[in-house]
Amino acid sequence: MHRLKNWLLRVMTGRNGADELARVSSGFGCIVLLVSLLLPEGIVQSLIGALGFAGIIYSYFRIFSRNVYKRRMENSGWLRFRGNIVNRFRQWCVRRRQSKDYRFFRCEKCRTITRVPRGRGRIEITCPHCRNKFIRKS
Repeated sequence: MHRLKNWLLRVMTGRNGADELARVSSGFGCIVLLVSLLLPEGIVQSLIGALGFAGIIYSYFRIFSRNVYKRRMENSGWLRFRGNIVNRFRQWCVRRRQSKDYRFFRCEKCRTITRVPRGRGRIEITCPHCRNKFIRKS
């Protein structure tokens, strides 16, 4: 067991390893392969199965790649993309919870979202970012 561990450490020296994007593509490949097993045999099953294998092969390509800089840049792009989606979903959840007590308006000038209490009638809203003023019904 000790020899296997040393061999694996020597093989992986200078390689990228399993980063977030490699894990996601591997998981995607496995899920797509499982879905392809549930489909009836035919061209569609073959194409979806090939897509699953492509995801797994891509993950192994990332893991064993020696171009660490390029793989890190790709991974950071993926993390930014995923972070944007997660943040938008969290903001949507917060607004959904607060929608009973507050209304949300977007500034026409700078697109910043401003929160205003409900039930105040027509009010003048000042954007906290650009100081643009607009009138809305709360």
